Amino acid sequence: GPAGLLAAHTLVSHGAKSVVLIDRRDPWREPVACGEGVRLEPLRKASPLPVDSWIRNPIHRCLFATPQASFVWQSPGDGATLDRALMHRDLSLNVAEQGALCHFRCRAVDLSRQMDGIRTLRFDGETSGTIRARSVIDASGPGAGLGRDEGLARGDIDLEPAVFSLVEGLEFDPEAIQLWYSKNFAPGGYAWLFPSSPGRANVGVVCARGSGLAPREGLRRFLSHLKPGLEPQAVHGGVIPCGSGNGILAKEMLFKVGDAASMVHPLGRSGIVEAMEAGRMAAESAMAALAEPNENHREIHYLRYSKSWQTSRGRAYAWAGLVKPLLGKLDDQVWSALFGDLSKIPIGQHRWRHAVLAGLKVLPRVVWDLARSKTR
Repeated sequence: GPAGLLAAHTLVSHGAKSVVLIDRRDPWREPVACGEGVRLEPLRKASPLPVDSWIRNPIHRCLFATPQASFVWQSPGDGATLDRALMHRDLSLNVAEQGALCHFRCRAVDLSRQMDGIRTLRFDGETSGTIRARSVIDASGPGAGLGRDEGLARGDIDLEPAVFSLVEGLEFDPEAIQLWYSKNFAPGGYAWLFPSSPGRANVGVVCARGSGLAPREGLRRFLSHLKPGLEPQAVHGGVIPCGSGNGILAKEMLFKVGDAASMVHPLGRSGIVEAMEAGRMAAESAMAALAEPNENHREIHYLRYSKSWQTSRGRAYAWAGLVKPLLGKLDDQVWSALFGDLSKIPIGQHRWRHAVLAGLKVLPRVVWDLARSKTR
């Protein structure tokens, strides 16, 4: 994924002599389990390659909606939906051309603790074997990950189930993403519709952990709301680790990045650019640490990696994580009142101050809803 590919690219471009990239599947296999929506400015800054060829659709607007109310936030040229499979393929070929050894269709199954400056990684699949590594960057995605008994950050913080389907037969604005809020089909989370290709949309649902609604049922309900009688065909899914990248991010030359460290926005559930940025940070720290004579001298580079992440995104995401449980308890009527108020502002004239003012108007209802939820 993005974290591992950016880590590998950074290593080879910084002169690492031996880089091995392992993935349990070809990184370009479709469909990639993702809505594939990004903001373009941070993507361009994070990517070592030109991004224009990866853009499926430019995104200029976002529809925020409930079944009762909606408004459109316009931000021309700000976003895009990506062909992540093509992005992964281009990055994979690029690191291979620079000398990295790519073992795809292989799975990392075991990682030893550091002994005499070396870790041993065992993998199996189409190719099986072991690798003696001076440094390991864990970009294995959601779950406990490598080194799970060493006290490092994990990729199983606030795991939320999510599913999506590539759907045809819907009418939608090809230059807008849609985010829908309703406890009927996405309790504690949201449903989305992202343009994918002409006439086809990526439609999905993420539900809060413990919401009591299976996301497949939420997707069925959401599609029925969009177009009565429409049923999902092939359904894809997984889990999203909605954390902030807290905890120990590096120890004894093992670095945790991306979903493997829960580096995902707790509210927006975005993680593509976050993973790319973290992959680069981890690789730069690993290269600096490898130049040190012993483990004690490497601690400063582990701390710098953690500080870099916390400064760039981690602290802000931790605050978002504190707000998330409160927003998940709001009734649909609160969201409808908020969106209804914002819909009175002409498209293209929305500013953050308008959202704040609209939020203050519904604040008494929010407090009432939270008070009721505590007494139930």
